Amino acid sequence: MRTNEPKSSRTKAGHTQREAAELVGVHKRTWEDWERGINAMPEYALRLYRHLAGLERLPFKGVAS
Repeated sequence: MRTNEPKSSRTKAGHTQREAAELVGVHKRTWEDWERGINAMPEYALRLYRHLAGLERLPFKGVAS
């Protein structure tokens, strides 16, 4: 994952840092740290954000009844 991927994805989705953080369920400060490269954003969190923001569709396998 590129270091600036959280910011570029957020910008593309048109969200503020607060809105992006709320979508993923983390504190705004955590999101800020990801964007600044202080901490690496986990790949699963980026994929979840991109899915919830409508930038990427995650595959879903339903459970057979």
